[in-house]
Amino acid sequence: MNNALPPSDYILIVDDEADIIALHEIVVRVFFSGTIVTAESGKEALDKIQMLGDPMIIISDHKMPNGDGLFLFESLKVQGSRGHFILCTATPCAEVKAIYSECVTVIEKPRTAPELAKLIPVLLAQSNAKKS
Repeated sequence: MNNALPPSDYILIVDDEADIIALHEIVVRVFFSGTIVTAESGKEALDKIQMLGDPMIIISDHKMPNGDGLFLFESLKVQGSRGHFILCTATPCAEVKAIYSECVTVIEKPRTAPELAKLIPVLLAQSNAKKS
């Protein structure tokens, strides 16, 4: 992944539960008319990123089989990802924030939908400002 290239104009949602993916897609779609890509594991997400380029926003579950949120985050960090990483977790935030030493937005389940509804428009505005 080339650090000089800006993130691509898509949002990636990663979760091993189809109903959570659907919920996050509904929230994102309110604010974003572009491409939304989904994956059921960190490994599948990385495969899609290799094909499509770096997403501008990654919304990921924390605990998943076949590559959890930490695996995905660490892999993207090594690749030089510049997309904003949002981690959704049922694990208490203080514990999770201690694991993720980098700047990661952590949202505690089950409040993901209202928190995403606040965060997505801010991130999209920041992304658009960087393009200008």
